[in-house]
Amino acid sequence: MPEFLALDKMSNDLKSAFQFSEEEYLLNESGCLSPNQKMRLNSHLKISRRGGNLFLFIMGALCLASFGFSLFANVQGIEQARPFLLTFSSCVLAIFGGVYLHIYFQRRHLKRPTVTCFEGKLKTWSKDIKNRYRATLGTAYYFRFRWRIYQFETKEQFKSIKSGKTYRFHVIRNGRVPIILSAKAI
Repeated sequence: MPEFLALDKMSNDLKSAFQFSEEEYLLNESGCLSPNQKMRLNSHLKISRRGGNLFLFIMGALCLASFGFSLFANVQGIEQARPFLLTFSSCVLAIFGGVYLHIYFQRRHLKRPTVTCFEGKLKTWSKDIKNRYRATLGTAYYFRFRWRIYQFETKEQFKSIKSGKTYRFHVIRNGRVPIILSAKAI
C-alpha cells in the first residue's frame, strides 16, 4: 500500500477514535476550541464538580465532627485523650486542605482551557488492573511522551496510535488523563 494511503487511513482512525474533524484540527492549531469540543469539556467539568463536591462535603463533615468531638466532649477522662484527638483532627484537616487544593488546580485547566500542542514519538502499552485478590478489573492504556506518562480515555484511542511513531497532539491538561482534542501522525 502506498505511504500516503496508509497515512490517510491512520488519519481517519485518529479522527474517529478522538472524535474530531479537519476543521476542529485547524481550530486547535490556532489555539481555539470548536463548539463540540467546548460541550465535551463542559461534561468533563461537570463530572469533576460532582465528584469534587461530594468529596469536599464528606471531608468537611468529618473535620467538623472530629474537631467538635475533641473540643466539646465532656466525657470523664477526655482531657487525657484531647491532645491525640486534636492531632487526629489536624491531620484530617491537613489532608482535606491538600485534596481541596489538588481539586482546585485540576479544575483550573478545565475552567480556563488552554490548548497545548505536543509533538514527538510516543511509546504505548496496556496494563491489566487487578484488585488485591488478583482478579482482573479491567485494562488501562498508557502512553509516554518524553518523560511523562499519560493515560488514554478509551481503548479505541489506544488502538489508533502506533508505538514508536511521531504524532502531534492538541490537548487540554487534566492530570494523568489529558483531554486529547485532536491528533495527527507526522
